[in-house]
Amino acid sequence: GDITNINGRVNIENSGEANYSKITNSGGHLNIDNMHEGDFQGNIDNDATGTGFINITNSGNTFNGTITNQNTGTISITNDKTFNSTITNTG
Repeated sequence: GDITNINGRVNIENSGEANYSKITNSGGHLNIDNMHEGDFQGNIDNDATGTGFINITNSGNTFNGTITNQNTGTISITNDKTFNSTITNTG
């Protein structure tokens, strides 16, 4: 599924399998905690209309997807396992 966050706060905690086709953050806070035996797949966009904050912690099995930062937003990543993502920062 898709998640769109506009100026809000979204927390995703995954310890199983999570598949998101698109997660859009616009001016809000997005926290993703992939833990235990979790497998996370998602395309994350910190879009150009806001200065959002994305925090990703991966201590699960794998974190896959694309991460795009298109503005002056902030992306913080802490990884302890397998992180297979393409990161693009145009901000």
